[in-house]
Amino acid sequence: MPVRKRHDRWEVRVQADGRRIEKTLPPGATRTDALAVEAALRRAQIDGVVGRPEKHSISDALDQWERSGATALRSWQRDMRYKAAVVRALAGDRDIDELPMLSEEIKRWGVEARTSVVNINRHLAIVRRLGNLAERWGWTDKPLGRRVQLLPGERPREMRLSPAQLRKLLSHADPRLADFVAFLTLTGLRRSEALRLTAEDIRANSVHVDHRSKSGRPRIVPLSPEAARIARRSIPFNHKLAT
Repeated sequence: MPVRKRHDRWEVRVQADGRRIEKTLPPGATRTDALAVEAALRRAQIDGVVGRPEKHSISDALDQWERSGATALRSWQRDMRYKAAVVRALAGDRDIDELPMLSEEIKRWGVEARTSVVNINRHLAIVRRLGNLAERWGWTDKPLGRRVQLLPGERPREMRLSPAQLRKLLSHADPRLADFVAFLTLTGLRRSEALRLTAEDIRANSVHVDHRSKSGRPRIVPLSPEAARIARRSIPFNHKLAT
């Protein structure tokens, strides 16, 4: 059966070139939605047989982005999934090449709703990401991501201290907390990343950050001599002092 309901969600299954394509619709989807998805999958199969290029929608890109790791990002559960849902609703069933047009609509929507520049730009960042990924996946030969421009005027969320201000601040802190703050300053690591470090993560004057970073990818950060000294005497850091 190509269309069936399993628990509270509709599933679509289509045979194509000897392999089965499956798609599970989001909660709230109807049988009509499932039949429409089935028809779209069969059209894509026919297009492939006759040599027509496969078309992808913005919703397809959102689905693929989520499957390829977006949901593993720490910011996904906090707020990114809600912004992605707004992008999906505004996009409808439009083609991936209409991403730049969608970005302009998001700007107008944000201005009319009197939301902040920061909030508008968070939605635009998702659209830009989808454009870059679509180009990487070979879904388009257009630089869609580079055509999405963020709004100017976003206020920085951080306050920058001068070296003298930082030294003065650390001179009044507990020595172990001072080590922690200095290490963050010297390496650029996030608080959560530094708190997860163990002695085994420090190798050859570098710190190895695992996949639980904000980007979802492991990376290696070189240590300056001062940062390396702090690492040797203070890692693992004291969680109680760093909260």
